[in-house]
Amino acid sequence: VIARIMNENSEETDIRLAVESTGGSVFNINAILEGKMQFGITQSDRQFEAVNGLADWEEKGPQDELRSIFSIHSESVSLIAADDAEIENIRDLVGKRVVIGHPGSGPRQNSIDALEAFDIEKDVIIVDGDISSAPIMLQNNEIDAFFYTVGHPSQTILIATIGPRSVHLVPIFGEEIDELIEKTPYYAKAIIPADIYPNATNESEIETFGVKATLLTSIKMSQELVYEITKEIFENLDEFKKMHPAYQGLTKENMLEGLSAPLHSGALKYYRESGQIQYNRQVIGTGSVTGVYYPTGGAIARIINEDSYYHNLRLTVESTAGSVFNINNVIQGVFQFGIVQSDRQFQAYHGLADWEEKGPQEKLRSIFSVHNESVTLIAAEDSGINSIIDLKGKIVNLGNIGSGPLKNSIDILTAFGIDIENDIQAEYATITDAV
Repeated sequence: VIARIMNENSEETDIRLAVESTGGSVFNINAILEGKMQFGITQSDRQFEAVNGLADWEEKGPQDELRSIFSIHSESVSLIAADDAEIENIRDLVGKRVVIGHPGSGPRQNSIDALEAFDIEKDVIIVDGDISSAPIMLQNNEIDAFFYTVGHPSQTILIATIGPRSVHLVPIFGEEIDELIEKTPYYAKAIIPADIYPNATNESEIETFGVKATLLTSIKMSQELVYEITKEIFENLDEFKKMHPAYQGLTKENMLEGLSAPLHSGALKYYRESGQIQYNRQVIGTGSVTGVYYPTGGAIARIINEDSYYHNLRLTVESTAGSVFNINNVIQGVFQFGIVQSDRQFQAYHGLADWEEKGPQEKLRSIFSVHNESVTLIAAEDSGINSIIDLKGKIVNLGNIGSGPLKNSIDILTAFGIDIENDIQAEYATITDAV
């Protein structure tokens, strides 16, 4: 179907795709990695295993060159039950006879994940049996239900609904599934339309979860080519959905779910242009534009933003009054990051100085330190100032209110017994103005 849509517009895109029948997900992933195929359709769980060096890729290690383009239909974790077994939700499987698939198979693991999510895996009577024989076993009252991970419509499930014993598909959803999806990136929510199995007794769509069939490529594939393929499919999605019943529930939003390999830069380019994906924008609070903090924040942002296509993060820099301002704005959630002096960080964390009334700011976290900042005293030659003590009776700029330099100045003067109220004429200008 993907090839058909691309080839229909080949005169405009200059791209033609050919389709090859293969042994499935593992074969396709390995063929992409070996350069024998440019694209492949794979299950999202297999994609996850390859990227993380698990299962078939445990010896080879993580396959870091794999890239996602988009997901297609769900292969839903489907629970088919007899009406007379009184199974309306997955918790009702307690004490029931259930086929969950062959040991070592993908569908069996999906079933176990569902049962474990609801903490009932030990309370179900597991019946040995092949998924292909489960419909007959269900009709013969040898079991009460069976699990099957499959794209819909499924001939196996259709067979299960044809017979004297009425059956229905059981919804699998709730906080337990939300948590499972959150910790297991290859799973996504799925909907099975009620009218897809006319002989089942369901009257409304069935909520569940499952893996996704995904279009995969390599990081070596050109950005332009992947961009054109992504654009053609997404801008002809209505036509695409008509080509197979399994595509009925596709939306532009859920085609970005269940992707466990990083998105290819060509796909990301289209998603950003079309508004499908927005950058995760974060702010770094810095300091005066003439100081060191501002260019330091700019350097950090520039390095991060160069790879935004891969991690979807963009940093912006804001000029501020300095450390105290930055710390307070990080605490309040106005800034996500801030460059601050280590002494100010210490004071905030321990509830000292400007944070004495508020108490310890224990949610603050360090990332890394940058440059050293020396306490520096600059004086006019004709002022007669050759040491800290010589500041008595002089006009001295200590730093702007809320800045780290102000606190450092006060600490130094106090250490030498100089009273800033009586021994000097204190000014509180920015460093720029002081110069």
